[in-house]
Amino acid sequence: MQLFLNELSLHGQYGDEQSFVNAIREITAMFGLLLETSERKELFTHSILFSGRNVGFVENLHIALNRLKDKSLKRRFYLLVHDKLNLQYWEGAPVKLEADIYRCLNTFQDVSANSLAEIAARVEQQPNADEIYFVLNFINSCYDSNKLDRDADNVARISLRKNEEEVENENENENEVQDDTNEEIITLDCSDNRDQLASFLLLKQLIDTVYDASLSRAPLDSETVLRDSSRFTKTADRCKGRRIYHEIATNRLWYVDSFHYGKASHLEVFDSQGNHLGEASLDGILDEAKKDTDKKIR
Repeated sequence: MQLFLNELSLHGQYGDEQSFVNAIREITAMFGLLLETSERKELFTHSILFSGRNVGFVENLHIALNRLKDKSLKRRFYLLVHDKLNLQYWEGAPVKLEADIYRCLNTFQDVSANSLAEIAARVEQQPNADEIYFVLNFINSCYDSNKLDRDADNVARISLRKNEEEVENENENENEVQDDTNEEIITLDCSDNRDQLASFLLLKQLIDTVYDASLSRAPLDSETVLRDSSRFTKTADRCKGRRIYHEIATNRLWYVDSFHYGKASHLEVFDSQGNHLGEASLDGILDEAKKDTDKKIR
């Protein structure tokens, strides 16, 4: 699996430290999820990511990470990126040709000198038909997964046009010149959040749908009854960092409790007014004896 951390998804969108903290938490959650797969992984980016891309509230990623009040978050980011995933800068041995021009159809940018062009070139060559190529984006960027096109499996995709050029074709009948466009479109699977990455990895059968109670993390939504799209629909809301789901038949609201894991893991269940109804097992059995009137969805 070849993973590319898209430096262009960092473009000054974080106006304060808290919004940046949220972004680092989301990207590290994706890194952590990827480490749970047994698939061989290589992580690449452009060397300008750390010192040449504006964060917003400070001038670059290195400075922003060093200013974090939560030093453990900074340590985890560097541990995952450098020690666990062995981040590499692809410019030392690029696959793409310098003469090739790549334009992103989502942002209308020329990305020829950036990671998106490099991964597109690798997708085109596909020396191994079974190789997986995937782009990781920072949240709240111009590559927001919720605003991109989706394929038939609901995977977000970035589209690039390669070597767009106008070619003059002579129309013999009307003796006039007509402009055509030679274009090659490359699509790149991507995500900027753990939930959508988990769905992609499940689709590729790289993670299991059954939660391992020996893990020291809370279950993914996809490892619980919430994956049943005939019973639940995903809302745009979150509670304590977890996605809230609407139970179609009852209008109840469900989410995974992030603070419990292993054998203590469970889901929290509320009525449509936000009143706590109890806790549910990962397979969706509600225990009303664990109702807590002090609990509310916030």
